[in-house]
Amino acid sequence: IDDAVSYLRYHIIKCNERIYKKATNELKYKGMGTTLSGILISSVGKVIINIGDSRVYGINENKEFLQLSEDHTLVNDMLKHHEITYEQALNHPKKNVLTNAMGVWNSVKIDLIPYPDVLNSILICSDGLHGYVAKEVIEEVMKTNTLTATLKMRKLLNLSLRVGGYDNI
Repeated sequence: IDDAVSYLRYHIIKCNERIYKKATNELKYKGMGTTLSGILISSVGKVIINIGDSRVYGINENKEFLQLSEDHTLVNDMLKHHEITYEQALNHPKKNVLTNAMGVWNSVKIDLIPYPDVLNSILICSDGLHGYVAKEVIEEVMKTNTLTATLKMRKLLNLSLRVGGYDNI
């Protein structure tokens, strides 16, 4: 797994440098940045990647719906430091303020998380979904055995759009 982590770290740092350079040197890209979440599955290991507030969820063999990544946001930091409650965080006016993103700063914090041994399913999504649709609703859709992965994706997309989701979903 060390080879996979080294590979990812190197290439993500290079991508961050390119985005940052464009965002600072070209007026039309000023302020540009992005989040990154995903999973690398290779012959040398499986790794969850996270930068920003997109998320990786999984359902394990015990049918538990787990958030496998951690949001890099001001509100999440406030939650971790017990400055606000979970209920206050849900509608906090600064819930979309990122503390980490690619291309915004000349260096980036990269979460590379070991992939759990057994996951029955995974979901990688942006705040365009989890910021508009309650975690419990996402969990219910993901645990529905009668839907294919494609139909689950369509249902989650439509749920987000119905409640006003306008961000990239």
